[in-house]
Amino acid sequence: MSKLKDKVERLYREDKTGLSFFLTGGYPDMESFTKLVKYIDKNNLADFIEVGIPFSDPVADGPVIQESSQKAISAGTTYNNILMAVKSLKNKIDIPLVLMSYLNILLADELEKTLLTAADAGFSAAIIPDMPYGEHEKALEILKRVGMELILLISPGTPDKRVREIGKESSPFLYYVSSYGVTGNGKKFDKKTLESIRKVRNLSAKPVYCGFGITTGKDAQYIADIADGEIIGSAVIDLISENNIEQTFNDIYKFAINIGKSIRE
Repeated sequence: MSKLKDKVERLYREDKTGLSFFLTGGYPDMESFTKLVKYIDKNNLADFIEVGIPFSDPVADGPVIQESSQKAISAGTTYNNILMAVKSLKNKIDIPLVLMSYLNILLADELEKTLLTAADAGFSAAIIPDMPYGEHEKALEILKRVGMELILLISPGTPDKRVREIGKESSPFLYYVSSYGVTGNGKKFDKKTLESIRKVRNLSAKPVYCGFGITTGKDAQYIADIADGEIIGSAVIDLISENNIEQTFNDIYKFAINIGKSIRE
């Protein structure tokens, strides 16, 4: 069982809302990125971290994450040096790490090789947002072989039958994209959102984690009433200072404490 699966299943048994933060690999620079991972782990600010591999055409990412990716790419960040940085943390952190990568990056040096190196670096699972369901079998087979999970996504428009099918294949949870469009702050959550999540939870064989647009403690509390977990990206990236790591630590700490109280009150 992967570290992530163990964590998600324990949270589910204890009826606790899981919390994940998204970080762009290599942003604002590789040293600061690794320090951020260690800081979040040391202070128990999240249950796991999703590490995004910067890509030039990130179809699911909004402007905040796009900008962080572009800056990381301009600074020379690559898939391989992110994996080297993550591997350097392997025996220094307890928090599970999830690889988020677009498919082209993984295919550039043969899918099996890139996923094997991800497993060796210490990733527990992978999210490949532009990989269509039905074309995921090869990635799933490789990931199972190396002890990683494959987290699949669904949207508000996914038909019920397909939700059931994807829920069986996705592990250790099903990623519910809360709205149409890209990631980013300022999404509006309403009763319709909660009804949709509730329906997906009833259809899914796995816990349901919600992402896209969760920005404030109020958002987090609202979603926590229904979802099994939450994934926060743009709001975290927004807090990262490009030249003051101590300020970043302080801002992320305050944000995480607020979110944690909101989802577990």
